[in-house]
Amino acid sequence: MTNDPSGEHVDEGPAGSSPVPGEGPRSADDTIPDPTAGMVLHRVLALSARTFLLNDLDDGPDGDGSSGAVDALTLAMDTRPLWARTAEGVPERGGRRTEQTERVHQSRVAMRRIRANLRTFRLLLDPGWGTSLRAELAWYGDELGRSRDLDLLADVVAERGPEVLDPGETARLLAVVDWRRQEVAAHLSGEEVVARRVRLTGQMMELWEGPAFKPKADRPATDVLRPMLRRAWHDLRGA
Repeated sequence: MTNDPSGEHVDEGPAGSSPVPGEGPRSADDTIPDPTAGMVLHRVLALSARTFLLNDLDDGPDGDGSSGAVDALTLAMDTRPLWARTAEGVPERGGRRTEQTERVHQSRVAMRRIRANLRTFRLLLDPGWGTSLRAELAWYGDELGRSRDLDLLADVVAERGPEVLDPGETARLLAVVDWRRQEVAAHLSGEEVVARRVRLTGQMMELWEGPAFKPKADRPATDVLRPMLRRAWHDLRGA
């Protein structure tokens, strides 16, 4: 039993066997190298990218949330290295949610995590690539934010409205919120937004395949990431 670079336990089995399906047998002298900063950051970004991609995709024609695109994406992600995969058996961390409102929420959470990591570890990334992706994530997060705010407002009105309003007023207020939700949905389905969203999807797939790292990312993770995290913590305390 050893640890892979992500910190997960790997059962090596008998000498000469391999813990990763599809790989050739390892010799008894083989050892897993210490993780580099790029390996660790890639895994962190890949987890959030997976959550975003699976939840942001539209439902299939049957509306059950299991479209061919989602299935194909899941298969593609399972071919990534062991250290870059989402832990199996923990669907709540990165699986596709069944409700549209929850998928929007998961997509926004994933984008916030990616933006935070891109900002904290910006010195490891190509500055043009990282800045561009952060800007697109901020844009799309704002777009989805309007939808999320209306979903929350509808829930509050439906739950609390009857306590302070008569049934007719509650129904009228819900109708206004629903009309506004349809407007936002139509905007998100517009040609300009869809084209920009497709480009963002491509950028998120780059996060999964491998970000544009600087050579510094090849250094040991403990030497590189700890000072960056300490700097971010001091910035937070100062704020």
